[in-house]
Parts: sequence; structure tokens; C-alpha cells
Amino acid sequence: TTTQPDLLARDVHPQELRVTLLAARYRFAGADRRAIREEVDGMQSEHRCQFGMAIAEVDPEAARLLVPKLNYPADQMRVLCALAASGGVGVSTRLTELDLARAITEVRARVQAVAALAAAIQRENDWAPRACAAALDATVGDLAQITDDVQRADSIADLVPVALTPERLLHLLAFARQIERGDQRAEALIALATHLPPELESDAAALLDESQAAAAAWWNQLKERSARRRQHSE
Repeated sequence: TTTQPDLLARDVHPQELRVTLLAARYRFAGADRRAIREEVDGMQSEHRCQFGMAIAEVDPEAARLLVPKLNYPADQMRVLCALAASGGVGVSTRLTELDLARAITEVRARVQAVAALAAAIQRENDWAPRACAAALDATVGDLAQITDDVQRADSIADLVPVALTPERLLHLLAFARQIERGDQRAEALIALATHLPPELESDAAALLDESQAAAAAWWNQLKERSARRRQHSE
């Protein structure tokens, strides 16, 4: 049992504690589960995620139905991992696979965005690097959460689309973390290939091409806006 001083020492958010209590009540057969679910539906995505993970074992169907309601791929992945760990992934497996594939597709898009931002940052500018760095930090943080969850959930490995396995995600994350450490120049993008096993070199090349194209388009937009601002100021 957790005492009140323990909870205070951990600085538990009141809403997190509320979700924990609701999940505990949900486990009792006599509980009004519908009323509890309705209350949780009105909460923020992170707390709906917390509830879904907590009830995955006792009511996998309800946890699965929560997945499409979560705002972030990281939250979706956590509930899916909890379902897999509890054996509940067998409930309506086809829909679960679809949700998982959608979340992982979003992860790949974020990885590409990270690389594109890195390519843009290398083109030194007074203010662009700061704006890119802020977006980069947020993206890498989300990637870390999602891939850590995938790495822990070995039982869902077979559900992951062949094009992007958990191992592949982790290799891409290693590259994202390299960028996060400050290696934000062209060499960091080129070094991507050295961080992947030989069989993934084609993926690295494709990702590099996509990233450079995206960065070039992004940079051209910046230059056009800057030129328009100069014209207005003159």
C-alpha cells in the first residue's frame, strides 16, 4: 500500500491520483464502469492513456476502444503495449494492428521531420536554428517515449509492419539522439548510414533523400518570407 506521505513525497498530480483511484474502483465487479469511463473520457489524453494502461488486463476491450481517442501516438503506443503485455491484444486484433500501424507511421514521419530540421539548422541563420532546435527537442522527446515502449513490448513485435520494425525504430532514434547532442550539420545526416546495419543502408539513403528535399523546400519558404518582409520594410 502507498501511504499519503509517500504520495506527497512523489509529488503526484491530483488528476493522476484520481485516475489511479478510478482504475482501482473499475476492477470491482459492482462498480459502475460506464460512469467511470464517461468521467475518464472528459480528461486530458495523458490521463486517458494512464487509465487505459491500468484497465488493460481487466477490460481489454474498453482499453482498446480508448486508443483512437488518444491525441498522441506515444499515448496510443503505451496502451497498445499494455494490452500486449496483458494478453488483451487478442481482442479485435485487426483493429489493434491498424491502430499500431497508424501510430508507427506517424513515428516515421516525425523521424523524417527531425532529419529535415537538422538539415535546415546547418544553414546558419540568426534565428532559424533556435526555432528549429525547439521543435527538434520536442520531436526527439516523443520518439524516445514511443520507441522505449516498443522495445519493452516484445510480444507486439509480430504486429509491427515489416517496413518498420522496432529494431529499425531504435536505429532511427539513435540517429535522432545524435542530432539532439548537437551534431546538427550535414555530416550528421551523412553519418546516418554508419549507424545502421548494412541491410538497412537503402532505408538510410531514402530517408536522407527525403530529408534533404524537405529541408530544401522548407528553406526556400523561409527565404521567400524574408524577401517579402524586406520589400514591405522598404
